[in-house]
Amino acid sequence: MKINEIIMGDTLSVLKTWPDNVIDCIITSPPYWSLRSYLPKDHPDKPKEIGLEPTFKEYLNKLFAIFEETKRVLKPTGSLWVNMGDSYGTHASAGGKGQFGLNMMDDSRSARSWKKPNLGYEKSLIGQPWRLALKLIDDGKWILRADIIWAKQIYFGKERKTKGSAMPSSVKDRVNMTHEHLFHFTKSKKYFYDLDAVRIKQQTFEDRPDGFTRSREFKYNSKFLEDYSPQTKQSGHRFNYRVQSVAAGKIKGPQFKASEEEIRNYRDERAKKATEEKMITFYSHSNRGEEYNNPNGKNIPSVWLIGTEPSKELHFAKFPEGLVEIPIKSTCPKDGIVCDIFMGSGTVAKVARYLGRNFVGIELNGEYIKLAEKRLAQQVLG
Repeated sequence: MKINEIIMGDTLSVLKTWPDNVIDCIITSPPYWSLRSYLPKDHPDKPKEIGLEPTFKEYLNKLFAIFEETKRVLKPTGSLWVNMGDSYGTHASAGGKGQFGLNMMDDSRSARSWKKPNLGYEKSLIGQPWRLALKLIDDGKWILRADIIWAKQIYFGKERKTKGSAMPSSVKDRVNMTHEHLFHFTKSKKYFYDLDAVRIKQQTFEDRPDGFTRSREFKYNSKFLEDYSPQTKQSGHRFNYRVQSVAAGKIKGPQFKASEEEIRNYRDERAKKATEEKMITFYSHSNRGEEYNNPNGKNIPSVWLIGTEPSKELHFAKFPEGLVEIPIKSTCPKDGIVCDIFMGSGTVAKVARYLGRNFVGIELNGEYIKLAEKRLAQQVLG
């Protein structure tokens, strides 16, 4: 297997020629089912193109066979990242031609003219990202480590505004779909993952505990020790409520009154408990290791706002470079091999080379390979 090259051919056939356990990281986005054709109508390999299957089940089974081969060529410490968006079941196209009818064959780059009536799924999301993911973890025994939401545009309810950009939609009875999934799979429980390579700067360094521990510390603070708040009764301490109230000066008259010694002992006990609580908090944070207030930064969340990257080139489903940078940095070691089994315009190869990794790719369309090689020659990220 040659590295730093893009191989022309259908994915499954090429993968079968590769040896076992040679790839460190695979990042890919399969053609979505019933969306568009990426090959001219007279292309000799059009029957091999993924996404043109008459039924979603056939499409799913074809992808499953491909990802079984990727599991074989992936190292035990390797990762598989799969980007996929969803699509809707639609009614038959005008003229009753349905999916893959004459209109599509006349214009292979037209998506609107050949959507399938998808019987039983009319107007419904098909759920193809999760159907594939579930099949991979149930039948393929992959380990699904994360579901990243790639948000192209998000809505801020309070301000009633959006951030990011997404293609507008002409629909009038649902929201505009502005996100896709990026699944992180592994073939082993132990795998290469460099979290420090993708940490982000801490936004706050407040030295305070989380959740319930913080609530308990509030009850033990110095002001509470001074005024003996009635909250103590709720927190389960057995000192007599009236004694506490007397100590706080809230009860006057001939009622039961704690002695000065009792009040002093109570203060000492509460101070001791507050100190113990702080120690517990300290050790609980220490046991988290470097993940708490790590000087290198914090872990990244599972929702990424990354804008699409418009292109005047002939490939219209191009990865944004920011989407593949984090997977490469975190799951491919330096000098490792990154693979895209549906290479397209070569974004994965371009970012891999920029980050000091090797790459290998597979692509069915020779025109896309030329485009990818042109982008690789530029050697510029962004």
